[in-house]
Amino acid sequence: MPEIAQWLEELGLGQYAQRFAENDIDLAILLDLTDQDLKEVGVSSLGHRRQLPRAIAEFDQATAASTARAPASASSAAPAEAAERRHVTVMFSDLVGSTALSARMDPEDMLRLRRLRAPFWAVWRWLLDLWREPSFSRRGSRRH
Repeated sequence: MPEIAQWLEELGLGQYAQRFAENDIDLAILLDLTDQDLKEVGVSSLGHRRQLPRAIAEFDQATAASTARAPASASSAAPAEAAERRHVTVMFSDLVGSTALSARMDPEDMLRLRRLRAPFWAVWRWLLDLWREPSFSRRGSRRH
């Protein structure tokens, strides 16, 4: 907890060091503090409650950067802890009902059906490209 007191002093918020110590806030808990938690600890100033989460985020980034620069033997001991987690959103949209169709059909028959559809889509792409050509009139005839 002396690390937190020193960190608060560097931020110019040393007056809260005793309150953080009284509430047993260590480095692990520091990263999870919310605005409501800061109020309960006794950080009454709105400005300080806005400043602390930004400083905590910077502190976390600095800690992560120093961990990344640590020797390979230290980082190989806990590779899962050093990994970065990101939220991923995946969207699957079945516009033509192929999912339901593949559930009812044999996989080999489904593959044959896809192969039959491929020439259709090739012709469709060719027509679309033709229509997009600048020389193609929107009324349906070619300009000379």
